[in-house]
Amino acid sequence: MKRMIIAVAATLSIVGGMFHNASAVEKDVKEVEMKRVVYVSPEVTSKVEELKEDMKRQSKVVKTFREKKRDVASEIKLQKSQKDANMQNQLMEERKSPFVDNLQDVWEKQNFAYREIDINAVKKILKEKKISERIKTLEAEKKKLSQNVDMEKQVLSQMKIDLQELNSLDGVVFNPNDVTELSNISVKQMRQILQDTDLQEFAPVYVRIEKELHINAIAICALSALESGWGTSKRAKEDHNYTGFGVYSDEAKGINAASGEENLLMTAKHIRDKYLTKGAVYDNGPSLIGINTMYCVGDTWAYKIADIGYRLMAKLANNNFSVQ
Repeated sequence: MKRMIIAVAATLSIVGGMFHNASAVEKDVKEVEMKRVVYVSPEVTSKVEELKEDMKRQSKVVKTFREKKRDVASEIKLQKSQKDANMQNQLMEERKSPFVDNLQDVWEKQNFAYREIDINAVKKILKEKKISERIKTLEAEKKKLSQNVDMEKQVLSQMKIDLQELNSLDGVVFNPNDVTELSNISVKQMRQILQDTDLQEFAPVYVRIEKELHINAIAICALSALESGWGTSKRAKEDHNYTGFGVYSDEAKGINAASGEENLLMTAKHIRDKYLTKGAVYDNGPSLIGINTMYCVGDTWAYKIADIGYRLMAKLANNNFSVQ
């Protein structure tokens, strides 16, 4: 997956409060780009780059061993060709020369021509033996090089696995086009991005929702930030309604809960069952825009949540960034 480190937040701001209040909608809220963003911590980024360099060096090691193995294989082929050529020459000379049973016959006959032929034969035999030994040595070297190639390839393969793990490690994802894509955010990171807000106490709840109901924690957090004015609205404080659940007008009582945690879990379960389940009554795809069509009046709600989501992601990259 292509990764992008978020360094700045989206430039549009958002007014906290109930999503039903059309007068609170910013003029250019739809200019917010609905795109998938990923934050990778500098530490992980550094490790990824370091591992990539190690992989380059390891690839060169594998290449070097392969080239040595290829050179050895070429020499083996050359040595075998020489051996075959010597054998062919020996056969041809044997056809031209008188037959000699053994070396003793040569010594007994004291014939110079026979002795010369026999000595040449011995030289050829010795040369052939030397070639055979060389081939044997080269075959052993080739085998060892093959083992080295396999071993170094295994090291390289493990590096690739490590790189994949690093790419997913600490990679926090927010995708307004698919809120079922998990953020992978930790409770610690969630507390960090909600620092100095009235929603920080719910950091473990957002992560729990992601793990149990498979809804992106950043998305559900942004939804509650929008609906509750970052946890400061009257409905949030008095009715524990942080999500505008069941609030279809300013006068509506809403579907409230005994606690903020219960409200968040109840809302997330409702969204999962009614909006994100294939074939459900309000199923219109997993995007914020798809949920927007039936979740609330107006068509700017999704963009406002996306804008907050980008702000939360920016906080990961810059702890001094203000999300509100």
